[in-house]
Amino acid sequence: MPKEDIADFALSLDAWSERPIAQLLGAAASVIRRSAGRTYPAATGVSKAEGEILHVIDQHGPTAARDVSVLTTLNEGQVSGIVKTLIRRGLIKRARDPHDTRRHPLTLTPAGRATLKKVHRHLRNRQLLLLEGIAPADQAKFFATLLKVLNNAKRLEAGDDETGAPGNAA
Repeated sequence: MPKEDIADFALSLDAWSERPIAQLLGAAASVIRRSAGRTYPAATGVSKAEGEILHVIDQHGPTAARDVSVLTTLNEGQVSGIVKTLIRRGLIKRARDPHDTRRHPLTLTPAGRATLKKVHRHLRNRQLLLLEGIAPADQAKFFATLLKVLNNAKRLEAGDDETGAPGNAA
């Protein structure tokens, strides 16, 4: 984001108080994603989608390719193509399931683990940059507040409060 856009954005903070929370969170997420999309491949050696798949396999252990799409923001077609690429690059491999010879869950290779370390380091560094200049106590309040907003949004999504009015939760 050019510096003049950042300045315009900062000057318009009062205007944001009149807009829906989702719009502000969406705008922040969009800027963060665009910025990350430009830096991710050079810093990690993989695309964001490839990094997401490596992370899921690491977190969930040997994972069937069809389950990866459920655990990511990617559809089955995207996962299929990316898995082939990651296998070809030697970052993941198909293992044999000792209990079901028809299954071939995906696992990380040593090269995949090394790449995932780069991904985690990049994400950690990006987060530090995003929080730069914000006191640790304010960061803690921010995350606590954001989690409360997320939990409230999940409750609304589940239909606990169909009126949309505060204080009317079932």
